[in-house]
Amino acid sequence: MNPEILRILGESPSGKTEFLAEKFRRLLEDGVSPSDIFVFCPLSAKDKFTDKLRTVYPRGYGEFRVDNFSGFSKWAVRKHYFFFGLNPNFKILSGRDEEIFIRRILTLPEVEKNLSKFRPVCSSSGFISEIMDFIDNYKISKEGYSPGSEILLILNRYNRELKKRNLLDLRDVEEYCLEIARRGVFGYVRYLFLDGWEDMNIRELEIFLELSRKAAGLKGVFIAGNENSGIYRFLGADAERNRKILEENFAGDEKVFERKNFAETEIRLFGGIFDEANWVFGKIRELVASGVPKSDIAVIVRDIAEEVKFLEDFSQLRNFPVQTPSGAPFFKKPWFVRYLAFLFWVCAMSEKFDLGQVLSLPVFGFTPREISDFNAGKKIPVAEKLDKVLTSARKIIEKGLSVREKFFALFELSGIPGKIKNSIVMNRLFGFFFDYIENISTFAQFEDFPSLVSLLWDMERAFSRVEYLGENPGAVKILTVHQAKGSHFRFCFVMGVMEGNFPRKFSENAFIRKEESEDAHYLTERRIFESAINCATEKTFITFRKTPSGEDAVSMYLKEKFPDIAAHPITRSGLEDIHRPVLKVAGFPARINFRPKRLSASAIENYLKCPLVFFIENIVSVRRADTVASLSGKIIHEVLRVFHGEFRTPGHPEEMKKRLLEIYDGIFEREYSAGRFPDRFTYLCWKKFYRSFMERYVFAEVFRVTATEKEIEFPLFEDGDGITITGRIDRIDELPDGFEIIDYKTSVGKKFKEKSFKSRIFRGEIVALPLYFFATPEAKKISIFWIADREIPEDYPKKISLDEGEFLEVSEKMLEKVRGAVSKIKKGDIFPDGRSTACYNCEYKYICETAKNVWQKTEVGK
Repeated sequence: MNPEILRILGESPSGKTEFLAEKFRRLLEDGVSPSDIFVFCPLSAKDKFTDKLRTVYPRGYGEFRVDNFSGFSKWAVRKHYFFFGLNPNFKILSGRDEEIFIRRILTLPEVEKNLSKFRPVCSSSGFISEIMDFIDNYKISKEGYSPGSEILLILNRYNRELKKRNLLDLRDVEEYCLEIARRGVFGYVRYLFLDGWEDMNIRELEIFLELSRKAAGLKGVFIAGNENSGIYRFLGADAERNRKILEENFAGDEKVFERKNFAETEIRLFGGIFDEANWVFGKIRELVASGVPKSDIAVIVRDIAEEVKFLEDFSQLRNFPVQTPSGAPFFKKPWFVRYLAFLFWVCAMSEKFDLGQVLSLPVFGFTPREISDFNAGKKIPVAEKLDKVLTSARKIIEKGLSVREKFFALFELSGIPGKIKNSIVMNRLFGFFFDYIENISTFAQFEDFPSLVSLLWDMERAFSRVEYLGENPGAVKILTVHQAKGSHFRFCFVMGVMEGNFPRKFSENAFIRKEESEDAHYLTERRIFESAINCATEKTFITFRKTPSGEDAVSMYLKEKFPDIAAHPITRSGLEDIHRPVLKVAGFPARINFRPKRLSASAIENYLKCPLVFFIENIVSVRRADTVASLSGKIIHEVLRVFHGEFRTPGHPEEMKKRLLEIYDGIFEREYSAGRFPDRFTYLCWKKFYRSFMERYVFAEVFRVTATEKEIEFPLFEDGDGITITGRIDRIDELPDGFEIIDYKTSVGKKFKEKSFKSRIFRGEIVALPLYFFATPEAKKISIFWIADREIPEDYPKKISLDEGEFLEVSEKMLEKVRGAVSKIKKGDIFPDGRSTACYNCEYKYICETAKNVWQKTEVGK
């Protein structure tokens, strides 16, 4: 007897999943055992089938499989591990664990010494991400990839280490599951349900086909999907291929479902992300206040980025629960923050904690008043208690305990257990943490306990995104588009519908080349957009914002979809209608009373980039915290200063190289010991990145150094404007007919040539180096010495130079811009123009938006 076959097509939401779930219910009512049915569906649709099952079998039922292919494969392999000689205690590696595992692979000496091209980029997140995607897709299908020997070396070592540590990744698990299906182990299945075939990779499709072929008494195959809804191309899904294969293998009836409803759409434009997120959060509160259950509301974003951060911040400030499916920031809980501070203190990582947090732990016995006095700078007797606790903690670390036992023993020593004993949430939180630590220690080797603790700074951000307390029905969900696919809510907010999010720009991988189709990329991007805006059944709120320069960056897909719907801008005054505090700025001047006598060359560069940044950093004197990149740059400058203090002219190359690396190692170690780096792992990554460039530095050129880090000051113009320019020249070299002014750059030098050097001077983007030229008598050449580059490391260090004649061609225009900047500075003009390329990532952009609004009103008031 031929099985019943039914293929269902239709755009979302058309009821495809509901139809399958109802078909499933009728089979159960007709007496079909749940164990005779396999259901493959997205996790978001799982409840639709389990709810039907509980309706028919309210008091329990036998084994029943409803899962996605990853979950099914894990179950199948754990149940039949002995087929492949696997240790039954194997662990499955995925997500964040896989990233940490790969990072450890890349630091193995036998891997590192055989890498040449990729050695400088091994620690970069972009390279790690591409390696993870490559391994995933290459294990499924080698089609489209032509990896070089170094990539295959990493892959082979990765597979060896998995086997050595009794680990499997998800692709291994799916491969084993396919073999189990081929052996006919699941031949007892009678009915197969498949929902969402458009997002299956080829391995998952093969598993489904084998299950149908080996089922001796197959009675029904019911599949639903839509070729135009596939959005998982980056994981190897190919909707067009899947449709053709399924039609060939399951010829039968086909139903096409029409879309059930079209939700009302409202589009809103905002001046910035703060206003956008604030409006969304306020609107959600309005809906809830009107009686809409929180479970009927969702916020959809392209990925976990700025929008989510702002919504979570608003949620905490106003005690209004939101939840992402990958977690919520529970690890911001005060007791866990204190516990982390305690660990960092014990391991002498002073940059990671505030001592006041450590002293607030019960083990020290200080009162809240004493802690407050300590934080206020008053003296309290801490030394004796600190020494006593530290001695106990060090003994725990030195004991022959497991990693988990050491963490737990320190937890008990801190006194926290007694404080949280009545909190179910906090106990589950710490329980999850200790389990995670035990898990991670099984697949990643660490030289010592502090090395593992040093990873916690980075891991804390991952923990805050891990689901460990289950679903929270009393929270509004924040979902990425891919997480939301297949789910439907009455009200959806789709944020950031702008170019760059919808669609993302097509770009080939930077490190691992793969044949990519630009047309296929933008086809998938359009489907992602459609998926995002089709999740609501009643109303969709679509929001986007202006670019930092004030331009509308509305998605081209949004323009095409809603050509007749005007965006309604929200002003700050409009926010007051939502009944929440509004920032009020009074007396913020459009002009300041500033008559400088001295200006640094870098300050003028700052002003030309953005007057407001100049005001904040050079007048208000707000000091930015060093990023790890800027800290490493300062270290390189110091290394070269010390080196050229000893080697003014070239000596024996190998002796110079040996001495340079001694200086390099010493200064990096000194800065790490002083607590400048966030953790040991980061310190090692940056130290490794620059080392190869330092090894090549002594061979890069012939030098005749006359001065390093030379302080200078000189009058800006001869017309007596009273401005003195100050600065520091990185290096001055002697030439046969004069001097060369050299500026070190430790950022990447990608595509920076002599032509762009001249253009940037002409545009006023490079000012300090040309001004140093005018300040140095007999200067004949200016040079930028690029130390490092990630993409073409073999070409660096590299020096880009302009001789006197080339420089003077563009210097007049540069000086004109400098004169204009100094003139505005003297007038106190600090109005931000919003045209800088750095606006998007500027940490002051919210101040900028506030200031613009106030200043614009001031100008109108005139």
